[in-house]
Amino acid sequence: MNGYYYILSSLPSLSADVPAPFDSDSFLLKIAGFVPDRDYECIRRILKDEPTDCGVVREYLRKKDSIDKLLLNKREKSLCGKNVRYFGAVEADAESIALAEKAFADDNPLNAEKSILKLYWNCAEKIACMHCFDFTSLCVYAIKLKILSRLGNFDRKRGADEFDRILSPLRISDIG
Repeated sequence: MNGYYYILSSLPSLSADVPAPFDSDSFLLKIAGFVPDRDYECIRRILKDEPTDCGVVREYLRKKDSIDKLLLNKREKSLCGKNVRYFGAVEADAESIALAEKAFADDNPLNAEKSILKLYWNCAEKIACMHCFDFTSLCVYAIKLKILSRLGNFDRKRGADEFDRILSPLRISDIG
């Protein structure tokens, strides 16, 4: 428990609107030796997108899955004109539904993706709301770090460079 208190109190706060203060590997180095090996391995698996049987991750994935189903049902309704519910019933609160509708309605894919990541962030926040200085708090910190890493990938210059790299082999004569 003391390790959790020390490490969590020494970590910078995370905000969905501010870039991550460090990457996943740096975070793993920071917590090494302060948490039990079993907990460290769970955190490592979270950050490396490896399967884990951690209850916190199961709860987060259940909430995230509900958001994904909500978005799929919205897409289904827009494409089919009715709500067929191929993706099952959705458990979501009013705030999540409103954010999902905003993301779905956005014509800008980047803004829509950011809205979806904000939904995922909110899922993590709800899990952590009653936890301080414990394993759940550390897991949620890792989940938020992953979300911030994804948000950090949205860079206009890098995107334009990648777009040019992909299309540069094509000639206009090949298209027309």
